[in-house]
Amino acid sequence: MKLTKEQIKSAVWGAITIEDENGYLRFSRFSKTQAKTYKESTYHPRQDSSSGMRIVFKTNSKTFNIKGKMIPGGSRDYFAQDIFCDDKFIDSLQGRLKVDEYIYDETYILPEGEKTVTVYLPPLCGSMIKEIELEDGSSFTPIRRQKTILVYGDSITQGYDAVHPQNRYGAKLADLFSAEEYCQAIGGEKFCPWLTEEKLPIKPDYITVAYGTNHWAKPGMTYDMTKERAKEFFGNIVKHYKNAKIFAITPIWRNDYKEKPNFKEFADIGKLIADVVAEYDNITLIDGIDFVPHDIKYYSRDCVHPNDFGHVEFSKNIYKKISEML
Repeated sequence: MKLTKEQIKSAVWGAITIEDENGYLRFSRFSKTQAKTYKESTYHPRQDSSSGMRIVFKTNSKTFNIKGKMIPGGSRDYFAQDIFCDDKFIDSLQGRLKVDEYIYDETYILPEGEKTVTVYLPPLCGSMIKEIELEDGSSFTPIRRQKTILVYGDSITQGYDAVHPQNRYGAKLADLFSAEEYCQAIGGEKFCPWLTEEKLPIKPDYITVAYGTNHWAKPGMTYDMTKERAKEFFGNIVKHYKNAKIFAITPIWRNDYKEKPNFKEFADIGKLIADVVAEYDNITLIDGIDFVPHDIKYYSRDCVHPNDFGHVEFSKNIYKKISEML
């Protein structure tokens, strides 16, 4: 039983737009205007990644086939697309994207009885779906959550350098809040006011914003420039999402924090963010410096991006802190 395109769409989490492109469903976590702007920027093709997206449904089928292709969506060439049943790991499609696309056709054996199937799409590549097929006569029910969380940030929020998509801190945080995640993070990005100019067609219950490390590290970013951009960025969010609980998270530790590329100290970027959000009653500041242990075993080789273990620690500490405040 092949699912219709509309059935597949009904089970997708985290997509702002969905389009049929030459027989494949292309899921985008950005609006058409946002995606076009990023496509014409130096951040291309990061806007095409499937960060934060899942396909979730209930079925009694004993097999599950998915056909699609991976396309570039980041500056890393590896990908993992993981399959879970009732929150238990089933299998993972992993590989390296050495060309413009990687065609896949995967069949998975599922447990007996009715179960919830979750396909975690890759955060550092884009996964376009051509077909999903279940056993003939089997059931299909899309699963949705009532709450939503909107996450903004840079490469860490996009998912660098977790290998498995379900370990991204955004994915873990969404699960802890029982919410669907919408991820607007782009690797290398900084506070970018144009990104929040447009109100998205969602009503987030929670919003997290985690920028700053690139302002500190990238050449040419002055204190005043960063502060002005942050003020405009947060101002747009407050205007658009009046009922959301908004949290500004200062940067996590990085191994090169003693260097001074733009600011006197790494801690200065956190102070800047604190000064900006102090002007808003409905934004809560969270100090993230200790949310990933200051130990390189929680980081990838660059000692800047958390690995899977680091992302999990990050999510647990964010959730703990927010829960104390709610």
